[in-house]
Amino acid sequence: ADTLVELKQRWFEQTGATIDLPTICRAMALLVYTRKRLTAYCKRRDERKSLRWRQYVIDRFTPQQLLILDETAKDDRVFNRTYGFAPPGKPAISKRGFNLRGQRYSTLGVFSLKGMVDCAHKKGGFKKRSFLDAVQNHVVPHIGIFEEGEDQSVVVIDNCRIHKQHKFVEMVEAAGGIVVWL
Repeated sequence: ADTLVELKQRWFEQTGATIDLPTICRAMALLVYTRKRLTAYCKRRDERKSLRWRQYVIDRFTPQQLLILDETAKDDRVFNRTYGFAPPGKPAISKRGFNLRGQRYSTLGVFSLKGMVDCAHKKGGFKKRSFLDAVQNHVVPHIGIFEEGEDQSVVVIDNCRIHKQHKFVEMVEAAGGIVVWL
């Protein structure tokens, strides 16, 4: 998804002719392009693997058994465009990634079918030790016993390097749960 200024520049580079922004807007309206919020996808996204994983989870667990962990971070300054143009029915997708700067604040969210169960916040990013501390204090107390079919007994988490610790898996299993990697 290009900005109007980027489209103007690309037009000039390809044709050598200049074009005004209102002209680009009128042309996009005639092509039925609309302004939309940008969607950013991971470059390594594999839709087939994603569908296989979803089916694996559906076949083996109930929704009530899932306890989902996810981290998010926010910086003081974020210079990302949030809108772009795309045809009707198509998302506006950015392939540029994210440019984050400034002081970082991180949160580890714990979610179940009931909503947000707990969360841990910290200044800066999570490291191995701080991640394990957050798990011990904010995740382990909510884990059910998988063998008894209890709710919140299947901990779902992504493959981030700091998550792939044997100690993390031991903590979840000691509480009676199991880990399923995204």
